[in-house]
Amino acid sequence: MGESVDLTTREKELIRHAVGFDGRSKTSYRNHFVVGPGMEDYDVWMGLVKRGLAYHAEPSPLSGGDDIFWVSRAAALAVRQSDEHLSPEFRDGGTHGR
Repeated sequence: MGESVDLTTREKELIRHAVGFDGRSKTSYRNHFVVGPGMEDYDVWMGLVKRGLAYHAEPSPLSGGDDIFWVSRAAALAVRQSDEHLSPEFRDGGTHGR
């Protein structure tokens, strides 16, 4: 994996999913995850936000009323395999909606 960031297996899975490292592509193609309070993985995402590894936006009609999370560049780099790359268009989560 990439840079050294202490992550649980589930955190790595969620970050990889959010940026599109899904085994079909070696280049990231998105940066978002939608989940609401009380749903599986919501607390994991809030923990990533508290650690500065993800960013959070309140629910909106666009997200179907659920919260939106974006991955920081550091987190995305931490979970990528050596043959995977962030898209040139990758935006650090902190730049979304601001």
